[in-house]
Amino acid sequence: MDQEGYNKRRDYLVLYQSHLDKFISPLFAPEGKRILVLGCGDGAEVLWLLKRNASYVLGLDPADWCYDPLMDLLKTSGIDPEGRLDIQRKLTTDIADGEFEPFDYVLSHNVMEHVFSLSHTLASCKRFIPNKYGRIIIFADPLFYSSAGAHLEHVGLQPWGHLTLSQEAVRALASEHDYYHYRNWLNGMTLTSFLDGVREAGLCLERLEIVPDRQFYNFQHYRGLLPSGIKPFDLLCEGVSCVLAFPENL
Repeated sequence: MDQEGYNKRRDYLVLYQSHLDKFISPLFAPEGKRILVLGCGDGAEVLWLLKRNASYVLGLDPADWCYDPLMDLLKTSGIDPEGRLDIQRKLTTDIADGEFEPFDYVLSHNVMEHVFSLSHTLASCKRFIPNKYGRIIIFADPLFYSSAGAHLEHVGLQPWGHLTLSQEAVRALASEHDYYHYRNWLNGMTLTSFLDGVREAGLCLERLEIVPDRQFYNFQHYRGLLPSGIKPFDLLCEGVSCVLAFPENL
């Protein structure tokens, strides 16, 4: 990673802490807990958890990330990750039974909208939280049919542009990397399909909150452009946060 790339990733990690404060801190308290992070990316959630005194964090992500910015930020924050942090380029299904001690929480932040085997992935978490009070914490945003569902607002795509413009027009705005991500790494998840995945995984909802679309009150300006077959319910639900439990954990 060159210096410019390093600076951008470091700035992103710092900036994203306020987002986690807003959307994750109301869901659980990480202090003294063992936490498994699904799709840890470049470590924004890892930094947030260790700064809030999680006892141990395991980050899983199949992508090849550079963690130098994370490690430097941990150091400047006075946090020694030795014995408290492990990051592995794996999926939950790659972890052998008994490879790690049980966790208190599984955390997934802005990952479920990229997971194509949603119910299978959620069900695979069961063996990591076998103890009573073990929970899965999920925040997912933006959902696909929301105004920012293409994850391309940074290139100037108008609200719901991925649903109103031709694919050629969308491709002209985005870089090759961003367009590939939009076309291949989003699962089209809606609130309804997410809840279906939760149900199929055998989970119970302990807490559920919805994030209304950021363009909720401007919807009438765009409604006439949108395909008639897409329900307003899906167009105006931008995100979901929840606490999930297996029946055995209750």
